[in-house]
Amino acid sequence: MDINKDKNPKQQKVLLEDDLIITINGYKQVPVKRLIYYILCICSLGTLFLLLHWFPKWKLKLLGVTVPIEDAPELFIENSWTSSIIHVKVRHAIFNGKISDIFTKYRNKGLKKMITEQSKKEKNNLKKNVINIDANDEKLLTMDQFEEANAEKKLELRFFIYQYIRFIYNPISKTYEPIINWKDPEWTSVCSVINGLESEEVHTQRQRIFGINVAEIQQKSTLSFLLDEILHPFYIFQVFSIILWCTEDYYYYAVCILLMSVWSVFTVLKTSKENLKKISEMSRFTCPVVVYRNYENDNVNSVTNTDKNKKKSGKGKDKNQNNNGTEQDQDSPFKHIDSSELVPGDVLVIAPDELETLPCDAIILKGDCIVNESMLTGESMPVNKIPIKDEELRNLDFEKDDDIITNLGNCCLFAGTNIVRVRSDLNQNKNKMLAINEENENEEDNYSTFTLIDQQQQNNEEIVSYSNIINKKLRNEGENCSVSSLTLVGPRRKRNVKYESKSAYALVIRTGFNTAKGSLVRSMLFPKENFFQFYRDSFKFIFVLAILAFVGFGASIFNFIKYGVPLSIMITRALDLITVVVPPALPATMSIGTSFAISQLKKLKIFCISPNRVIVGGKLNLICFDKTGTLTENGLCVLGVHHIEQSKQKKLIGTQDITKSQISQELQPLTQQNTQLLNTSNDVKVKFSNLTNHSSKNQTFFSPSYSAEIIKSVSQIRENSSISDTEKSSIISKRYIDLLRYAMATCHNVKVIDDKFIGDPLDIEMFKFINWSLEENDGSIEGLTTIVRPNKSNLENNDDHQNEVKINISSENEMININNKNENIIDSIYNNSSKELIELGIVRVFEFISNLRRMSVIIRRMYNKESKEVVSDNLEVFVKGAPEVIRSLSRKDTVPGDFNQKLHRLVNKGYRVIAVGYKTMDNIKYHKLMKMKREEVECDLEFLGFVIFENPLKPGTTKTINALNEATIRSLMCTGDNILTGISVARECNMIDKDACVKILKFVKGSGEPDASSNSGSIYGGRTSTAKIYLDEHIITPEETTPEVSKIEPSKPQIINENSESDSESSSETNSDDSDDSDSEDCIAKDDKKTMLFSKDSSSPEKQETSEKVFGNESIIKIDNEIYAMTGDIFDWILHNYSEEQVNSILKQCKVFARMLPDQKQLLVEKFQEMGYCVSFCGDGANDCGALKSADVGLSLSETEASVAAPFTSRETDLKCVLNVIKEGRAALVTNFSCFKYMAIYSLIQFTTVSLLYSLAANLGDAQYLFIDLFLIIPIAVAMGRAHSYHKIHHKAPSANLISFKVLVSLLGQVAIQMAFQFYIFFWTRKQPWYEASDDTSGELVLCYENTTLFYVSCFQYILGAIVFSVGPPYRQSVYKNFLFVLLSALATILVVVMLFLPENPFLDFMELLVLPLSGKIYTLVVMIINGIVSVAAEMFLWPNIIYLIKGKRD
Repeated sequence: MDINKDKNPKQQKVLLEDDLIITINGYKQVPVKRLIYYILCICSLGTLFLLLHWFPKWKLKLLGVTVPIEDAPELFIENSWTSSIIHVKVRHAIFNGKISDIFTKYRNKGLKKMITEQSKKEKNNLKKNVINIDANDEKLLTMDQFEEANAEKKLELRFFIYQYIRFIYNPISKTYEPIINWKDPEWTSVCSVINGLESEEVHTQRQRIFGINVAEIQQKSTLSFLLDEILHPFYIFQVFSIILWCTEDYYYYAVCILLMSVWSVFTVLKTSKENLKKISEMSRFTCPVVVYRNYENDNVNSVTNTDKNKKKSGKGKDKNQNNNGTEQDQDSPFKHIDSSELVPGDVLVIAPDELETLPCDAIILKGDCIVNESMLTGESMPVNKIPIKDEELRNLDFEKDDDIITNLGNCCLFAGTNIVRVRSDLNQNKNKMLAINEENENEEDNYSTFTLIDQQQQNNEEIVSYSNIINKKLRNEGENCSVSSLTLVGPRRKRNVKYESKSAYALVIRTGFNTAKGSLVRSMLFPKENFFQFYRDSFKFIFVLAILAFVGFGASIFNFIKYGVPLSIMITRALDLITVVVPPALPATMSIGTSFAISQLKKLKIFCISPNRVIVGGKLNLICFDKTGTLTENGLCVLGVHHIEQSKQKKLIGTQDITKSQISQELQPLTQQNTQLLNTSNDVKVKFSNLTNHSSKNQTFFSPSYSAEIIKSVSQIRENSSISDTEKSSIISKRYIDLLRYAMATCHNVKVIDDKFIGDPLDIEMFKFINWSLEENDGSIEGLTTIVRPNKSNLENNDDHQNEVKINISSENEMININNKNENIIDSIYNNSSKELIELGIVRVFEFISNLRRMSVIIRRMYNKESKEVVSDNLEVFVKGAPEVIRSLSRKDTVPGDFNQKLHRLVNKGYRVIAVGYKTMDNIKYHKLMKMKREEVECDLEFLGFVIFENPLKPGTTKTINALNEATIRSLMCTGDNILTGISVARECNMIDKDACVKILKFVKGSGEPDASSNSGSIYGGRTSTAKIYLDEHIITPEETTPEVSKIEPSKPQIINENSESDSESSSETNSDDSDDSDSEDCIAKDDKKTMLFSKDSSSPEKQETSEKVFGNESIIKIDNEIYAMTGDIFDWILHNYSEEQVNSILKQCKVFARMLPDQKQLLVEKFQEMGYCVSFCGDGANDCGALKSADVGLSLSETEASVAAPFTSRETDLKCVLNVIKEGRAALVTNFSCFKYMAIYSLIQFTTVSLLYSLAANLGDAQYLFIDLFLIIPIAVAMGRAHSYHKIHHKAPSANLISFKVLVSLLGQVAIQMAFQFYIFFWTRKQPWYEASDDTSGELVLCYENTTLFYVSCFQYILGAIVFSVGPPYRQSVYKNFLFVLLSALATILVVVMLFLPENPFLDFMELLVLPLSGKIYTLVVMIINGIVSVAAEMFLWPNIIYLIKGKRD
């Protein structure tokens, strides 16, 4: 969106994201200025080049001038997220077409009418002929401009690419516009786009506009990476220091620093290149695809007779056999191309088993698909995609509704998502097409025909043919032609049945980096910059040290002039002082703690690709967790079942009341049912069983009646006098168990390919739960598509169980007397019991349809009778789907009375619930069965029970969350899953207290619904700015009690934002919003006092009706002891309609964010960062990449796409890795603090020593410098960084502020103490009787008493500083456990003392040290000891008290 309000022709501002603004500046280089720049760079020996490299805006101003954008050959672009400036050149290309082909807003059909009317007014009223084409942007269009925009001509296409978004120059508005939201105005209906691109010229045009359909990342060269790294100011300073030391023959230390720098650069270079390569491999994807391009028809909707006579039927081989170069029918409209050639407007043919991953964003036109959108949502739940409606396609506007994931998610396919199943929908209008065929069967028709095969009739391959005249009639029925009535128009050709009738068709709308996946990749490549406070403060501190160095530089020059030191030595010594105050080894030393932490994390199988983020982990105070695959295991598993059983409080049908008619009605044809049971009358109630799974005590569900053993036991006692009601109830419950198991075995679309289950993950888990086997029908039994059978292990276990039951029954001594009326029932049972079930055959499948929310199967039983395999003559139907749907299709007397309460409890616990129903059918002929509508089959069901799925927590999740809670680190959930599931998981892992009051923010019904008159700029999250939200309390009632129900008053606002589940078959699950309105009062309990309405408009007339308390626009929404939960649409809405103070207050209370899209996750992270949180995001999917990249610390639990974006990747999926990152981060942060303070005090101690010696025109010798740097500083600093992290996370994070009062008091206090002792020993030495002054004023004096005493004292101070600044608990282990540090410190101290007391020897001569008298040696040692005591005492006692007195008592 262009937001350039000042109308500056040289500058243009564009809003790319919610808060990302780029400024485009016209620019032109001036050759004379460029020549001057080169001369100045040479004269300054590259200094000017470095300065302008660090400040690129200065360079641009020096080399050229700003010019109007329309004349600019180059541009420089500024970004509101970063301080960097990008310089780009405008590219040029030839485009044959119209301006309106690129900027389609000028092709609006209503626009011409407006201009015509305005033209008439101009003639009458002499008004200026202008038309407002965009009320929001106030852009006016004249008649001349309109004609220019729609004139066919040869154009020069001017464009540039920024962050992989293509901007094209608009000569009408004289601005650059991104084409990411391009839409062809001709996309008015499905009929208008179904035949694809009009011609090859159109394809060429659009490829010029959009480029190729490949998200290819430009790889930086090794030289570019190297220059970016080594031109950093730190490395430049190191190069300067190395050159200076080499001029002074100080080679050893120079080589050491050089090697450290080279290794550091190499490591960063290697990591950067590998990371970029991984992102490139993830983003770049191409594959063979099939598109429908009917180039031969100039007008696909109207084919004239002349056209038909000119067309020729194509001959050749079908390319369907090979997608890579085999000969194909050149006249075929089905073109096999590479996905890189796709452009918006192409019609993608999605054939079964051909396309696995979508290469572009597309809208379904006909057919439907089930796709796995885990790349976008993180949830591996398959989602059903249905065709778009004409009205939706016509009203589609990417400029206004750029969030197509939310607005068109049910009919849009996204790049990078995986296709699970493809299905054509032509069978849905078969009867209509047949009727049209009959109507036109006598007409003379020379049109070619296409053949359609009913997807649901794959067995009998019934073929329906119809002609183009049918297609014409279908289209003439109305402007809104249905998707299923479409047919393809074309000349007589060799038919391709697979593509014509078994495939889904989709309209390509976005390609390349414009796709949803491309946007995800761009968010990884160009995240919002985060600056950690420690690094900011370190630069400030170094700047202060640099100022101090220049002050010392000036003072040194004054002293050297005073003593008449030669100029060359004067300059060298002064520059030496700068390298003393700002040590070149500082960057390497500061990275010691980080390097050690990385090595420790690597041992824990946590790998880091961004070392700078390690210490950031030490300041984390907010952890955002994805749910699926992070807090919980990947995918769902069956928790168990609640099957139906006979209520023991009710009696069965009395033996005196039953009749044969009742038997026939109550016992539907029960033959071939090996577990056939007595049914109940309407007054006999059923109930849910307790939850049954593999770990439950009652294992009856896993011992069904595969054989007739139990029935035989009943037949053996049929002559007994009576049968107890308990036994009858047990038999009936057994029947329900059998039927529910049969439903779980057959009601699915699972296939077996290469011994692997393929299909909906929920179906696969359900089938595995009962442990049956599955195979495709080999044709031996006609009419069966799939056969399932119990495994042998099940049968063997069942036999054992049956034998036990048989013994128990036969042990009854009491004889039972059966009434004659009941004997018929028992005989029937006995006869049926002689058959042994061997397998179930699936005859027909009514697949899942999202709007019906159910699927069903028709099956036959196969059994052994007298050692012969027999197929049952009777049919049985199993239906599964959303509980409320199955309940509405079931007989009321078969549904338990506590259905609503049971469902509500399960849903509020976050489980996914699927209900199952059953019925029997009389035997009918196969062809009649194939013609039956599903409405005839899916009715009058008998309710069988619930199948419950859960997403179980990972073993370490609860422990990790508890540890974070103890450390007062806030944790929250950010998931794409259902909100109730999220709340349940949060409670289960203690992210939310078990007794906490959780309130869900929801929209008030009827408020804020956008309509045609709504301003697009005021619509967010699917609601206008006038929408209102209220809090709905989430209540969980105990399993063993019935919830107390308080009815919702009519005046209370109702829920409108129903959490729609995925549209795949697995979405038969339900949530609290899925319940019928009539039962809502049974399912949801509300407390009126806790329901509050939040209104942006405090004067809303609805506020008094819906809430006792209304929050105005400026009020703060904050309720103590309450936790909020919200969905992505609510989050998006409040960001745009509430003040920052209100938003912050709500977000601080919110623990669960559900139904969050990838960009919403990223926006949430950035919002918390703005609030001052140090945020970590922990996820495992590609949908988390943006959030992982934007977070201060991103932690991926997967080695796929997420690992590319995240600084940290854990090979272990246990959440303990989060704790490890925090512990090691805190240890590294404290270590870096210690090392920085140590290097600071080292530089200031040495600065003091050198300054005192400079006052005498003396200096430290090279050997002394070498001893200090190589044998004291570097070893001790390295050892300091090897302290291990503390085993427990402290409740308070360490400080990251280097210039805080606490840090400055300690550092400056220690510096003052060390300087005081150095000044003391310096002046004490000059007063001793054995002191001999030197008269050397050349500036190279080393051998003197002042040098010797200062050397010994300063060496001890270097060791002392390391001990003082080595921090132990609560962030690192005690300093005494750092064996290497203790050893090196002890050895260094002993070495200094030994050197102090050594007699004259060659070593002291090499070190250029004098031998002190014994009294001087002892006194110097005493001074060193006192220095140590004072420093340690001050650090432990004095500084804390000073801080306490000045800052006051702290928590």
